[in-house]
Amino acid sequence: MVSLRIPECFLREAAESPSTKAGPGKPLVLVATPGFGLASEVWMYRQVTGMLRLRPEVLTWKRENPDVYPATGVPIALAPRSRGENSMRRQWWRLCNQARGLGRYCADRPATDWMLEFLSRHRPDVVLAQYSGIALLLLPICRALRIPVVAHFHGSDISAALQNSRYRRRLVSNLPRFEALVCVATYQRDWLLEQGVRSERVHWIPCGAQMHEIPRAKHSAVDDRCRFVMVGRLVEKKRPDLSIRAFARCLEVQPQCELTVIGDGPMKSECEALCRSLGIEAKVILMGSQPNEFVQSELARSSVFIQHSVTANTGDKEGWPVSVAEAAGAGLPVVSTRHAGIRDQVDEGETGFLVNEGDWETMAMHMISLAADPELRSRMGQAAREKMLRYDVSNQIAQLEGVLLTASGITP
Repeated sequence: MVSLRIPECFLREAAESPSTKAGPGKPLVLVATPGFGLASEVWMYRQVTGMLRLRPEVLTWKRENPDVYPATGVPIALAPRSRGENSMRRQWWRLCNQARGLGRYCADRPATDWMLEFLSRHRPDVVLAQYSGIALLLLPICRALRIPVVAHFHGSDISAALQNSRYRRRLVSNLPRFEALVCVATYQRDWLLEQGVRSERVHWIPCGAQMHEIPRAKHSAVDDRCRFVMVGRLVEKKRPDLSIRAFARCLEVQPQCELTVIGDGPMKSECEALCRSLGIEAKVILMGSQPNEFVQSELARSSVFIQHSVTANTGDKEGWPVSVAEAAGAGLPVVSTRHAGIRDQVDEGETGFLVNEGDWETMAMHMISLAADPELRSRMGQAAREKMLRYDVSNQIAQLEGVLLTASGITP
């Protein structure tokens, strides 16, 4: 790890200060994250605001959408960005320039001093570090102050970032130093176990979906239209162009179908051009980014959810896509790929269909089958909803709180 010279006063204070474990009220968890309030990370907002047994505070480098995600009653502190190009910053940059968090938020001396003072003053019982980059950044400081750290992995931090050999070595060497490791997909759990981490320290806890708030889709045997829907950022690892090609093929056999695409991103113009070249622009509605309430209402009026996720050229993979979970929770069959955490979400042939990455022709074949069979859509959709009931967000937050309480030394 990067060597930190901790002032003696901080070490003495850390040793002598009473922990909140000895005081009244709920234990304090500090949730450290690159950004808070991002529309693409609504799961994090739900975690923070849904905790019942812990008292959360947030440390972040970027606060977004406070009107949409207010987090009333939760203190939110903005950490300073590093300045200058001293040796420590360059070392972190070379080490983790592909890791989410460390690539953008590398700690120089002033930033390190600020975090040291902040953590010494707040004295959380446990730190929940969202993404391994933030976990590695805070680990040496927290260890010096005797604050346990739980690292929470999600997607790129345990896929694309591993392409950086220095980051990979640093992560693997520090895995034993975290009090616990939380991941959202079984492929991530398997990788951590392969690194020699004891199984009792690795916890698979998918983000979950707000099942009690998701309106149910109403499948109709009378209406012969099949409404396909896509929700997510238009980026390489979701390959929206392949989903559009599959829809175009489906449309040749089932001309009554339509497709709604919700989301924005760098591939939007490419998707628009593809729809024009395929002559299907009248059947495809690209709605851009929309608030969660709109997304849920659109899911409720849809018939089938599609998403062609792949491993990006950078190595980036999905974690446990919340959009897939919410679509299944709404009672929609899912047509997607055998990719990352999606394999945990979809039972092939029961709650939907999965194809190999890049195989949009087989994807189209399954879409044609569902478009032609309202009863199949209804049956698979019901099975998908029943499966997602196990992952209601309240259950997932309760599991996460249990891990955090144990890590803090407090019996859950």
